[in-house]
Amino acid sequence: MQQKILVFLFVILPASLWAQDSLSLAEAIAFSLDNNYGIRIADMRTNVAAAQNTWGNAGALPRLDLNVSGRYFQSGNPASFLRSNQSVSPGLSLSWTVFDGFAMFANKTRLELLEDQSLGNAAVIVENNIQGIMVAYYDALVAQEGVTVLKEVLENSKERLEYEEFRLELGSTSTFDLLQFKNAVIVDSTNLVTQELNLLNAIRTLNQLMNAPIGNTYVLSDSLNADFDQYDVEDLRNSMIADNNNLRNQYMTQQIREQETRAAQALYYPSLSINAGANYAVGQAGLADGSTRSVKAGDFSVGFTLSFNLFNGFNTQRQVEVANLNEKITELETRDLERSLENELFVVHDNYDARRRLLDLQSQNVENARLNLELANDRFQSGLINSFDFRQIQLQYLNAQLERLRALRNLNASETDLIRLTGGLVREG
Repeated sequence: MQQKILVFLFVILPASLWAQDSLSLAEAIAFSLDNNYGIRIADMRTNVAAAQNTWGNAGALPRLDLNVSGRYFQSGNPASFLRSNQSVSPGLSLSWTVFDGFAMFANKTRLELLEDQSLGNAAVIVENNIQGIMVAYYDALVAQEGVTVLKEVLENSKERLEYEEFRLELGSTSTFDLLQFKNAVIVDSTNLVTQELNLLNAIRTLNQLMNAPIGNTYVLSDSLNADFDQYDVEDLRNSMIADNNNLRNQYMTQQIREQETRAAQALYYPSLSINAGANYAVGQAGLADGSTRSVKAGDFSVGFTLSFNLFNGFNTQRQVEVANLNEKITELETRDLERSLENELFVVHDNYDARRRLLDLQSQNVENARLNLELANDRFQSGLINSFDFRQIQLQYLNAQLERLRALRNLNASETDLIRLTGGLVREG
């Protein structure tokens, strides 16, 4: 049985990902799902659970055995009438428990739940993998966009430097102002080298999570989402109760404990088994007068066994009591998980709303900083501000751009958390 998963923003791709120059988020997720060792192990465990989910493993089917025995006998007594005997005896035996207090039905239901739970465990592993890839991709996107911003600022500094060199030739500026712009170009170049290293490390982290060659490099083709919906927390809560994978697995664990209690209670009932057997012997006997005689014989039997335990040192009562306690423990664990996930959902939702407002503020700050930089260019050329003031305005624009990128990354991560908590990253098919 193969595990089938529908994944948020996911398409199946060939394994030769490193042949590409660009990498989208969907491609990163697809490649990771195809190569992650944990997911492969979870898929194998799902196959194990499916193989164990049979009526035979539940104890509901009969057992049929074939037995073949052979015998050779030779007498050393000269007075014995039978001097030798050789025979082969094949036989069949059938045993079938037709009633065991409904334990076989409880066991079959438990095996079905275990198979479903193995799929749920695989879904959690896939879910965690997808979230890790998405966050790593967002980090790499922020680093990539940071490189773009720093290149823009560096280009602006170079343009100012060229302008100051031209003004120095005309004698309309001083060497002091020229040195300020040279220092600005050096600082911006240093920052760009550092940011390019940050991008390289972010790509390496993404490769590690994807189980791709560490040396792979890509141009990330997606962009950070900048259009975010407003979520109603009660709708999210209802979706979480219905679709959260950890919670669904816990509900299945609770049902498994209920079936274990049913199986333990079955010990209070009698057990009825049917037994049948058939044997056939064929052989040849050597007699004292030197003659031989063929021997053939067969028999068949059928019967039933009804057993009912009257006393076993209160072991049955103890097993039922332990099963009931395990069931109650699981109920409490389920309630605790529900409360914990509900609290986490409200925290993540509040963070999401707060980060949406912060993103709006940071976007306004970027627009203001961009306009201020454009005005500063004109004012500097007009001699209304000096090189120090211009550099401060330039750095304000750079910081505003970087802060907006961080706000975008944090908001994307919060939305991913909301999707994970409500079961949206992975759906079972």
